[in-house]
Amino acid sequence: MNFNSTWLTVILLFIGSYYLFLFIESFKVKIKNVLPLNSYFYFLIIPAKNEEKVIEVTVRKCLKLKGTNFRIIVVDDNSTDSTSEIVKGIAEKNDKVILLHNPPNQKKKGKGAVLNFAFNQIKFALSKNFVFPLNLPADFNNRFDYEHIIIGVFDADASPSSNMLEEISKVFSEEMVDAVQTAVRISNRNQSILAKMQDVEFIGFSRIIQKARSHFGSVGLGGNGQFTKLSSLIKIGQEPWGDTLTEDLELGLRLISQGKRLSFTDRAIVEQEGLISLKALIKQRSRWLQGHFMNWMYIPSIIKAKIPLKTKIDSFIYIVFVSVVFLVGFSITASVLSILHIISVSNSMLSIFYNKNFLLGTLALLLYSFVFIPMFIYSVFKFYKENSFLKKMLYIFLFAVYTYIWLPAGIIGLYRLIRKKSEWMKTERVGVVPRSQYKIPSNNFAYERRAAPRYVYHNFSFINGEPCFVENVSETGIKIITIPNKFDKGEIVDINFPNMVEKKARIVWCRTKERIAEMGFEFVAKN
Repeated sequence: MNFNSTWLTVILLFIGSYYLFLFIESFKVKIKNVLPLNSYFYFLIIPAKNEEKVIEVTVRKCLKLKGTNFRIIVVDDNSTDSTSEIVKGIAEKNDKVILLHNPPNQKKKGKGAVLNFAFNQIKFALSKNFVFPLNLPADFNNRFDYEHIIIGVFDADASPSSNMLEEISKVFSEEMVDAVQTAVRISNRNQSILAKMQDVEFIGFSRIIQKARSHFGSVGLGGNGQFTKLSSLIKIGQEPWGDTLTEDLELGLRLISQGKRLSFTDRAIVEQEGLISLKALIKQRSRWLQGHFMNWMYIPSIIKAKIPLKTKIDSFIYIVFVSVVFLVGFSITASVLSILHIISVSNSMLSIFYNKNFLLGTLALLLYSFVFIPMFIYSVFKFYKENSFLKKMLYIFLFAVYTYIWLPAGIIGLYRLIRKKSEWMKTERVGVVPRSQYKIPSNNFAYERRAAPRYVYHNFSFINGEPCFVENVSETGIKIITIPNKFDKGEIVDINFPNMVEKKARIVWCRTKERIAEMGFEFVAKN
């Protein structure tokens, strides 16, 4: 049986040539107009589900960011460990840290749902000028419009460089930029060779490709170090982040479909944990690839979008090229079968070189097979200056082998897609449990002492039509924080918030501060 692999060579050669073009394109320098850092305000959202191993270090790293115009919004996604207590302990000592609790009925819906929840809390608070729960000044809405309010996303193991907000502000100063992605590195890159290869992947291949795609406005947004204008998120709708397992990529495609421009900077870097288990790594990458396949549904909207042709072409190639893993697998299979003499393989493109000279043919095959190597050589020699020449070359060789993990990951991802298995697969952490230990503060009021989940709404939450911040709901009572008003102990009021019909409640205690009022209620009637 004869197999003609010419078509496969043409496709893979085109892919390699395109990425070589991106490598060259990445060296172009863009001159940006620069606004001062204090021209923008940042809400940094950190989804956290059972993150006690890493969350304290992450929050403290974020607190060291240059500038003062930011809040860290940690959303506890129904954790069963001490995540919430750790964050609460930090928040009590620093008003830049805000702890929110994802509602129990939203558990296991993935990171996208958590981000949408936090987004709606922020949007609601600002739209009603109800800024006190976010520890914002009363004149906040007069100082910042939605074009200059930025929503950032960090993973719970993030370690952003201190200049992060400063560099992001510079990029947003450029006209028509709606979202920015920063460079990513692996924080534990010296822990194992597997973690080292992930670092080469992020700081090498991904960083270079992102720099090139930034010129086209079609950067791929990641789950760590992602920043978007609040105004752009609002235009997408109530839930900007989707549920395709790669909510970050999906958000980017939604923005591009609406004609938004995405940019990238490597002048700021966020570090994250790398996986040290091959099984865990393949599991993570299979989720990424499955999510990538699910996002093919945005191809028609990308084609129809009112965006530059180069943005359409690059976005289309980026979405579709994920299938290369299967072409590589097909090529390997054909080669093995040929070696075993089960099939014979012919290739009219490579045979032209082989017919003239065997060495020329071999050289052509090597160039075709290793067209990605230049970008890896450049990155390893740029970011691993402390290593010897031989060690650098070893990293490059090992990385060429490492890239084949995408093949089993792709097969698993495709299998899960076909079987419609779309449950969220959380990445396990390898960090250490922090030394600091926080305990839940004792409560002063009886209606705060109840065995019920503590969570927060501000989305469409009202007391007598006034916006409120709702906590500690049970079957019998509730605690809220609201703007001081004419509320008295014993008064009957109407309370309305999501997932619960409107109820009447009696105020059983009230504590008023200068800017806010805290009140406890017991429900007295059901509608």
